[in-house]
Amino acid sequence: MIPGLTSDTIEFPVSYTLKVIMETSKGDENNINFITEVLIAMNIPFSNWSKKKSGEGKYTSYSVDITVETLIILRLLYTEIKANPDVKFAI
Repeated sequence: MIPGLTSDTIEFPVSYTLKVIMETSKGDENNINFITEVLIAMNIPFSNWSKKKSGEGKYTSYSVDITVETLIILRLLYTEIKANPDVKFAI
């Protein structure tokens, strides 16, 4: 859950860039597939993928543009993403 986040602080629907930092060990294809599967399962439109490896190569940051319709969906999205033990951070 995102502390302090209410439908009063964000106007929905909202479009923004989702950033997910994951361990690199399982590979880009598996990591992107995981995020994609979550977005598809939740009917969240997405586009414009990008990625950047950390300096030491242990983590990769994946960014994708999304549109979220409600606060409930936004909270569920972060819950689903953070359930993966390879996810270190999601914003």
